[in-house]
Amino acid sequence: MASNENSFVMKWSIKNFSLLWKGEGLTIHSPEFSPEHMGGTKWRLRLSSQHCVSMTEYIHIQLLREDEDDGPSFFNIRFEISFQALNESPLILKEYNECFRCGNIGGEFKVKWNEVILIKKDEYLPEDTLTVCCKTWSRSDSVSRTGRFFVQTIIGIAHLTFYGILKGFSSLVPNEEQVVQCVSESPERGFVTIKISLNDQGTIYSKRIEYFLNSGKLCTSKLHLIDNTGNKVECIRCGELFDPDKLRIPLTMKNLIDKKELYVHNDTLTFQFEMIFSPGIESEEMQEPEYVLDDCQNIPQIISNVKQIDISENEDNLSNASEKTDDNEQPALPTTFKDDMISFYNESIFHDVQLHIGTETVPAHRDILRARSPVFRRMFATDMKEKASDCISITDLNLDTLKRMLLFLYTDTTGELELQSAKELYFASEKYGISSLKRRCSISMKQNLQPSNVCEILALADTHQDKELKSAVQ
Repeated sequence: MASNENSFVMKWSIKNFSLLWKGEGLTIHSPEFSPEHMGGTKWRLRLSSQHCVSMTEYIHIQLLREDEDDGPSFFNIRFEISFQALNESPLILKEYNECFRCGNIGGEFKVKWNEVILIKKDEYLPEDTLTVCCKTWSRSDSVSRTGRFFVQTIIGIAHLTFYGILKGFSSLVPNEEQVVQCVSESPERGFVTIKISLNDQGTIYSKRIEYFLNSGKLCTSKLHLIDNTGNKVECIRCGELFDPDKLRIPLTMKNLIDKKELYVHNDTLTFQFEMIFSPGIESEEMQEPEYVLDDCQNIPQIISNVKQIDISENEDNLSNASEKTDDNEQPALPTTFKDDMISFYNESIFHDVQLHIGTETVPAHRDILRARSPVFRRMFATDMKEKASDCISITDLNLDTLKRMLLFLYTDTTGELELQSAKELYFASEKYGISSLKRRCSISMKQNLQPSNVCEILALADTHQDKELKSAVQ
């Protein structure tokens, strides 16, 4: 990138993304953004779900210029769109250079829906949140500036419960359907019809479940059989598309007859059908754009100048200076950057945030946390409570692990790690998105691998789906 370019990064997080479910015609838009270096133009990101010729479903992300803005009729823009992982590294990205008029859409960026929702869900949807990043560049006649804008769209979650009664249980005949109408406490919200059959082997199954929702899209559902004590036996759990071969109720006619006192009342069976669905976008949160001067643009020149310094000559000068020091005066010992950062942390110089853990309080610096952990960065940028408060409650770590994690954030060191400490620090690194610390803990555990702890480390790797660690242990 040229040194006379402004850049702007817009990050859009969509929480509860999987509740959008799939379906052609799905379209949502990000909140509007208008970078100051883009001539009064106004923009949004558009996410949509579409089929291609091969009938494979894709998530499309495009850049949209608003129908009306204060910019020129034609505006040329260089931009990049990417999906981001928890540690803010791009999973996939693509760069474009296009000219937009008002109302134009550009940047045909897509990924397979199943890859996001199923195959690589842990990468694309940490905590069920999809993060899309759009970075733009434009030329500047003055000093370069970098802008950042964070927005979050929260997809709403709603629940509905329906109850239905199958009458004439004892008269069920193989291969004949019995219709169960299920109603809820709010019948105006929708209805459910379950068609129950008995096959030749005596297995009861639901041949079809039909539903109607007055608003929203169904995401997941569960069918339960309610026994006479009010307890539930889960029969079916499925998504929007019902596969008749998978809707078998795990109780045969014989089972139910043998336990008639438990399941059958007045020759009836009682079913409960639970729906989890999304009524759409619940809320949108955004922060004011932040702009800073690009102080890094002269770094190459600084490095070049440093390389030209005669280090041996400077060491001689330092040696001579030390010889001239008064015999009663102790020369200051040189310190490293790491030493200074340890002092900076230990002495709590200029701390501006408190981390509360149990009854203890640990001071820290927002800029260090922001720079080293994408989770803290997102917390300070988008969560109004943490952003406005000087105190953050840490409930998922113990005090020793928190201090070790902070030591790493400040100095890139962990000190000696025993297995338990490495495991706890590994969890912390995963929780707060510190990939370099996670790798450090993984290496420590591999080095301390013993027959007595193989199962313990293997269970940890399996829990966190760490294929590299799991492969090393096996």
